[in-house]
Amino acid sequence: MSYEKIWIEASTGLRIWDKFGNLDYFCDTSGLTEASDSVVNKQANVKGSSVHYYMNSAATYTRGATVKQFIYDPGRRKGNAIPGKPFVLVSDAGLPAEETRQFTYEGAFMDLHAFITGSAKMMVDLFSESGTRYTAIPGVTP
Repeated sequence: MSYEKIWIEASTGLRIWDKFGNLDYFCDTSGLTEASDSVVNKQANVKGSSVHYYMNSAATYTRGATVKQFIYDPGRRKGNAIPGKPFVLVSDAGLPAEETRQFTYEGAFMDLHAFITGSAKMMVDLFSESGTRYTAIPGVTP
């Protein structure tokens, strides 16, 4: 599965991985830049070696050095390999219209907390990866 958006906070290098594009609901993302990481063709050198024809074979042959080519997609993840550390945002906690979304981030939690505090569109609760709740972060008026 590929992530819809990878946000980068330029001054701190904080990266927020947004799987479904929900960060815009909770925060003003105009101060963030969207990562321009896109699919890239890469090459790697494979060194030559001496290998056996089959298991326990006495005879060997030399495989020459070559260059392998592959596709690299930084937003693509396999299975449960979620990048970074998780955090959860909850708006209108305890009310019928409560919205809960999980994201992941790479960087310092202090930078994430500062970003959420400064850009929240509403009153939100932030839960860190250890489950610590930072309650009633003041939202800014849109």
